[in-house]
Amino acid sequence: MKTAARLTLAIVTITALLLTSCGPKATPTPTPVKATPIPVEATPTTAPEGITLEFWSMWNEPEPQAAVLKKYAEGFEAETGIKVNITFNGRENQTLLRTALGAGTKIDLMDQDGAPLAGGLMKEGQGYALDDWLDEDAWGEEGRPFGDIFSPGLLEQFQLEGKTYLIPHTLITYAIWYDKRDFAEAGIEALPETWDEFLETCEKIKATGVEPIAQDAGVPFYNIIWFFYLVERLKGPGFLLAAAEDPTGKLWDDPAFVKAAEMERELWDNYVIEGAEGFAWPQGQATLADDISAMELCGSWLPNELKDAVDPEFEWGGLPFPAVEGGEGKGTDIPVVMLDFMVLKDSEYPHEAFAFIRYCLSKENVKIWADETISGVPRKDVDFPDLIADAKVMFDNATAFFDEVDGVVFKHAEYANDVLFPTHDEVFMGRTTPEEFVARMKELTITYWETH
Repeated sequence: MKTAARLTLAIVTITALLLTSCGPKATPTPTPVKATPIPVEATPTTAPEGITLEFWSMWNEPEPQAAVLKKYAEGFEAETGIKVNITFNGRENQTLLRTALGAGTKIDLMDQDGAPLAGGLMKEGQGYALDDWLDEDAWGEEGRPFGDIFSPGLLEQFQLEGKTYLIPHTLITYAIWYDKRDFAEAGIEALPETWDEFLETCEKIKATGVEPIAQDAGVPFYNIIWFFYLVERLKGPGFLLAAAEDPTGKLWDDPAFVKAAEMERELWDNYVIEGAEGFAWPQGQATLADDISAMELCGSWLPNELKDAVDPEFEWGGLPFPAVEGGEGKGTDIPVVMLDFMVLKDSEYPHEAFAFIRYCLSKENVKIWADETISGVPRKDVDFPDLIADAKVMFDNATAFFDEVDGVVFKHAEYANDVLFPTHDEVFMGRTTPEEFVARMKELTITYWETH
């Protein structure tokens, strides 16, 4: 049997998690500009004297990712003579970098969440197209093209005009993360593959006295995950994005939207932990750590955030979001969030900057990144850490990748933040009906595009 809730642990959990949020932030999408061509040169093995690469990073210096990047910089300098000076800016890296570029600061490469970077500096024309160099050898692997090390489809995710600007170093997807002990206690042997089976699983867990679903309902982005997944399972990738982009609003008349809202409302009314509407992050996920709830739909960062809060016998599992019987989407379609490197177009040493990216993504270094940062990684020949091993299975079995929130955040950040998220919160938490929600989304979408 599971232990009782521990108040002290809940306080510690919330305090710790407030320091480690991974929630993505949207960036407005400017108009694309013509791609900058990149010259083909020999791979540097030794460098002209005096080269220092300026690398601006999205990590904060106390984070384990920063420690690994420092190791990479030291190793790269030892092998090539090229120094890498790293500026750790945290999650506002793109904003700070844009200001610095405007002031004439020389920066060679950066990293950032892929969607806001693709919708921001990349589309503003600040990146170098790297396609002509993807056939160079992967670092330390003679004869193996660098572009061949990645899981299929990743490099194509954020291309601009058919060119590749972003190189992923971290992979994130979403799953229903759970404690396997709850499933065993409830007598669940076969994992649910369909929505109906998932609801049956929730009912069995509820019968044991454990709340089935943890939810940080104070975070609109966490709430919308249920909706965008259900719409994708009903209609396939791209349908929610198409409705968001329809200036006539007519696509919102599709019955799939009311159906998706009804499905998530059934979940909210029957299986989401009581009081979730009043939770401020991370109170919801703290209930998972405290043995009060059994599952949470969240990004693959969740087990890492909670690894020091759960008891030592907690057994992490990750369920793919279930399929919907008769739906066009598959249970093996997964949203992918990538954290990416980008070489800046005005870099004095673009090829050396690309060489550093190749070095960071050597097989040995990627293993270090996976293990020391507890992250998913883009190399198809490197396993994910044990805590999130089920996410690796999801990537290996994926039939399609789609963007989180079906690309709405990436392509239309203002619409997502000002229209979709707050309106969805109303129906998710029962303050309006599914029919009223869809009618309101149609009305607001028409109004939005009249002024944009």
